[in-house]
Amino acid sequence: MIESGDVSRMVSAKVFEAGLVEDADEFNSFLGSNDYDNQLQPGTYKIKKGSDFRQIAEILTRQ
Repeated sequence: MIESGDVSRMVSAKVFEAGLVEDADEFNSFLGSNDYDNQLQPGTYKIKKGSDFRQIAEILTRQ
């Protein structure tokens, strides 16, 4: 669950804790490098294991 006010580092940690990525820092860097970091939307998401960084970021930034 992404809460209002969560920054990309917090979101990356949650994605890591959920077992969706192997490295939270690497995912956080991806978010920043691809301008997803300021588009993250609060909510609860269902993400398939095995999704790549871009797939996860696209889900987390849908409005």
